[in-house]
Amino acid sequence: MELPTGPDQPRRQFSEGAEDLDHDKAADFERLLEQALTSAKVREAMARTPGPDLEQLRTRALRARQAIAAAAEPEYLAYLRSRAAASSTAPSDPRQPPAEAPEGGWRGQWAPALAVLVPVLAGAAAVVLLLLGYALRLGDAGQDVAGQLVTAGWTSGAIAAVVALTGLIRLIAGATGNRSTVTGSFAERREDLERSRAAWQQALVDRGITPFLLGQLRDASSGTADPPLGRSHEVGGEPTT
Repeated sequence: MELPTGPDQPRRQFSEGAEDLDHDKAADFERLLEQALTSAKVREAMARTPGPDLEQLRTRALRARQAIAAAAEPEYLAYLRSRAAASSTAPSDPRQPPAEAPEGGWRGQWAPALAVLVPVLAGAAAVVLLLLGYALRLGDAGQDVAGQLVTAGWTSGAIAAVVALTGLIRLIAGATGNRSTVTGSFAERREDLERSRAAWQQALVDRGITPFLLGQLRDASSGTADPPLGRSHEVGGEPTT
């Protein structure tokens, strides 16, 4: 069988017929194939065997990429699941934590409203009481009432300040906790994605690419010319020397 042996032919043939593999998988396959071709195990086998050269091995591997990739299909499916999970948990804006379900009961419904209304109403009451109290102090009559109004106004102002400060602290603490949870979950899924991708690539080399290349060299040494693709001793087995 006549094989293309030009330096650019295998890569061009791979890019033209790569529709059987998605873009990322095809790019990783080609990169791992180059690493396997230059590995010590394949180089030693080529030195012992008068058979196909690097370009011919590369061309045959690219033609058989579907059968080779199938040897690591379980690891690839696990990698796809990890990639989907990492994509679904990617935070679009770290300043905006995900919405949480409201707590059950009246607390989950009224607590946020009270946290806003109490400071507003207490602050408004403080302003009114202080204005009335100090206005009455300008006159000669009603000094007792004026003092009570001023005291009540400052008390309302203090209540408004305390409630507002408490609500602000709870808001900041909740936002920080949500952001930490989202960031931690995303980081864990990214780590799982990297581990699953590394496991797939290792399986592709160990059970797919390297056994195929060594099988081609063994067939050449035994006199078999360009054997059929996907034979059990070429793909899916442990690489041997």
